[in-house]
Amino acid sequence: ILRCVGRVIGIALLHGECMRHARFSAPLLRRLLSQPLDLSSMEQLDPEMVKRKLRPILELPVDASEDEAELWLDGLTFTVTTDPDSSPCYFGERTSFELLQGGAERAVTLANKAEYVELLSQWYQRVEAEAETVELLAGVWEVLPPRLAPRLASVLSTEELSLLISGRETFSLADWRRHTRFQGFPPGARQPAGPGGLPAAGSHPFRPRFLCFVTGAAQVPLGGLCVLSTPLLRPRISA
Repeated sequence: ILRCVGRVIGIALLHGECMRHARFSAPLLRRLLSQPLDLSSMEQLDPEMVKRKLRPILELPVDASEDEAELWLDGLTFTVTTDPDSSPCYFGERTSFELLQGGAERAVTLANKAEYVELLSQWYQRVEAEAETVELLAGVWEVLPPRLAPRLASVLSTEELSLLISGRETFSLADWRRHTRFQGFPPGARQPAGPGGLPAAGSHPFRPRFLCFVTGAAQVPLGGLCVLSTPLLRPRISA
């Protein structure tokens, strides 16, 4: 199934189509562009973990006091323990994995804390879903020529690739009104202003939800609403 999903992504990229219902994580997009996984992509995946655990460890000064170092590093080794409450992959069991060979015996210190943060962030982004990711990427490159991989990475960022695949969440109100058509009026009749102006009354978070209600997806293709196969239709409301 995942290889088939990868083929669909490849076809969409090849033909310039937008998969408006699809949203992909930063680590997956980086893998697609053959870019390294780092703390910035981990921050997009789990900002709370980076904010509350990884970044404070990374920002500890080398000459930090013993009490400060103990607060963040005491008992830490180069291992990761899975949380069965946050992932169903471990069937309710708490399991420990070594981030490198002999990691259980290697303590995290001020000298090696950067290596620990790097290995831990890579583990969360790669190991847990590695088999699924490999299968999906294999499907993408069954459709796209493999020689295209370095070219994609040289001209696209992960944010730009996400826009190409999934579209964007924001849209122009002028574009909305321009491509809204009211049913029940004779040809050439002037189109009324509302309820095509309804998104203007709502906050920014309201607009994607309203767009999803109307079109079935909360994203807009890069070309705007005119790219949609059918116009946004509203029936005429009789007085």
